Amino acid sequence: IQLDVHLELQQLEKMLQEEKRLRIRGETENASLLKTIEYIRQETNKKLQKERALRQEAERAKLELEKVRDQLYQGLEKACKITATLSDETKLLTKKLQGEDKKQRSLLKDVQELTLMLEKEKTLRIEAENYEIVEALQKEAKYRTWKKEKRHHISVQRH
Repeated sequence: IQLDVHLELQQLEKMLQEEKRLRIRGETENASLLKTIEYIRQETNKKLQKERALRQEAERAKLELEKVRDQLYQGLEKACKITATLSDETKLLTKKLQGEDKKQRSLLKDVQELTLMLEKEKTLRIEAENYEIVEALQKEAKYRTWKKEKRHHISVQRH
């Protein structure tokens, strides 16, 4: 009976050591995953900072364009007042300036629309990348957990 108890104690001690080894390995893998997640978070933050800087630059450019547009429009209004008394050639020139103003407004509108589309595209791309990364990490974690459980189950069956 003592021999059976002694053998059973040895088996229990082996199982305990295996459980400790698996726990340490799991903690090591979890730490590695946490480091990976932290790295991804930092990279995402860097990308977001770059995107914010680009957005700020686009906003500054937009404000500058609006300022120029307003100045052009004010100049155009003055020119229109003067041309009322000028010759037909001056009137033709005014029409040309108006066409240019319309082109610039159209270009400004296009730039604004493109800026919005770029911002949306960047946001969607970042969200998609983050989703893919999280999904991959979840699959990896599930796979590792399944693998550990399978090994542990096989180990328990052997003992």
